Amino acid sequence: MRSISFIIAFIISLVLISASIWLQMGDEGRDRTVELNGTIAPLRPLPVKPDRASITIGVSISTSGHLIAESDMIRQGFRLWMELVNSRGGVQVGAHRYPVELIEVADDSTPETVSKNYQHLIVKEKVDFLFAPYSSTLTMEARMVAEQYGVILIVASGASEKIYNSKNRCTFAALTSASWYTKDFFDLVRTLDSPPESFAVLTTKRLFAKSVGKGARIWGLQNGLSEVYFKSLPEVTDNYSAYLAEIAQEEPDLLIFAGHSRDAIHFTRQLKSFPSAFPKAVLMTLGPSQKGYVNELGQAAEGMIGMTLWLPDSGWSGEVFGSAIEFTRRFQKQYGYTPSYHAAQAAACGVILQQALKESALLEAEAVVQAMRQLDIETFYGPIKYDQRGLNIRKPMALVQIQNGVPVTVWPVEPGEVLLRYPLQSKP
Repeated sequence: MRSISFIIAFIISLVLISASIWLQMGDEGRDRTVELNGTIAPLRPLPVKPDRASITIGVSISTSGHLIAESDMIRQGFRLWMELVNSRGGVQVGAHRYPVELIEVADDSTPETVSKNYQHLIVKEKVDFLFAPYSSTLTMEARMVAEQYGVILIVASGASEKIYNSKNRCTFAALTSASWYTKDFFDLVRTLDSPPESFAVLTTKRLFAKSVGKGARIWGLQNGLSEVYFKSLPEVTDNYSAYLAEIAQEEPDLLIFAGHSRDAIHFTRQLKSFPSAFPKAVLMTLGPSQKGYVNELGQAAEGMIGMTLWLPDSGWSGEVFGSAIEFTRRFQKQYGYTPSYHAAQAAACGVILQQALKESALLEAEAVVQAMRQLDIETFYGPIKYDQRGLNIRKPMALVQIQNGVPVTVWPVEPGEVLLRYPLQSKP
């Protein structure tokens, strides 16, 4: 009788913990329909241009600071789409075709500069539409300015749920929301012959990382694992030794680290030199899925698992670019390397706008927003469908693991196929 009472109490506590974390995240479900409350002010009409010869899109790109690498990737994605569209005569709007002009302004990876840049793009440059900068923190600034002025903003790299709410009039994301990033990982490990029993989560201070970390807690608990460690760092750092010492004491089966590219490199290097903290599997938001990770870390990268929003050989296809493979070939020809998901989802922003303009058949902000809200399409990047917050609710994730120095896709896989190396064959 006592054991039954214990089980009931455990289930109740699990539900309460999960509910508490979901409320902190503000994301009760990706397919949730959020009612728009109150009176929504009209969007800003597109700038009047009697002799309109093009459609202008403004974007702030980090050319200095800690976000240079990823910002350059999304710039390449934006430009690849623009150049392809213009080579075909421009975007179709009703009976007309308009070439696209991308207006870029530089930022220093700080919110203050980004805020000023988007005000400049709207007020001085009088752009028609906006693309968001890289990272959730900078996208939050862009979103606040765009919503203030009522200008359509399409987001390539801002995954934190805090960016999106029921009051958004004109902000739309190409990518999966951050709290859902780890769901597929827990789906994967649940299929293993000897599934893990415990997990630890460490996140950096950044907005995106915190959202991923909170989501990881939910998916871990919902899959029956025990959370033995969770910490969201209070400040930006590249020294994780104290936290690794704490994690080592808890001996988790899984370790999830949420941060950006440079964070992942610093963390991996320190983890591999801290044998007592080494778990059966390590998952990172960024790092293993990117081309420079193995080049910089060498053998230290072996076995690390990375999540990614897109793979060059995925089976997705749609209008504009065709298949993912066709997009990859075009990108490789233009830039000389295989694209990461950053470039793909930036190019997808252009496809989303292009499809909404085609469906609306009008150069009117309200018509374009209505067309955006009704999109339910597949693209080379994956499926696109929005809830009322502007979040893409159809986009799945993929997972790669560094095996013999090469990133291998371990999810999704064919039924019955297991490619994940788990537990890791050797410890440092």
